[in-house]
Amino acid sequence: MLEDLQGAQGAGEDTFTEIGEESWYNPELDLPAINAYLESWSGPRSLHVVEMFGLSRRIQKCWGRRGFAGVSLDIKLGGVSEDILSKDGWYTYLDRAMSLRLGYFKAF
Repeated sequence: MLEDLQGAQGAGEDTFTEIGEESWYNPELDLPAINAYLESWSGPRSLHVVEMFGLSRRIQKCWGRRGFAGVSLDIKLGGVSEDILSKDGWYTYLDRAMSLRLGYFKAF
């Protein structure tokens, strides 16, 4: 799979937020709510890979060509709902991480 990533372009081009630093979501101040969310989470565990900050979707596409389910998250793909610096965006990333299949590994 690494050969699919060789020659990747665009480093530094996908860093973006419209949220001022004073308004960034701080999960450390919200641990009881996060723990409650994690304990009650009951979504499907259907993903093999979560590509974070993946504007190019290269990892998702690479895994997809091999029959694996994946998702790419980036503010430029999903707007504020994928801005990890917002509360909603942070929970989007957490939700996708929780959607990873447990106990699954296959060597390529």
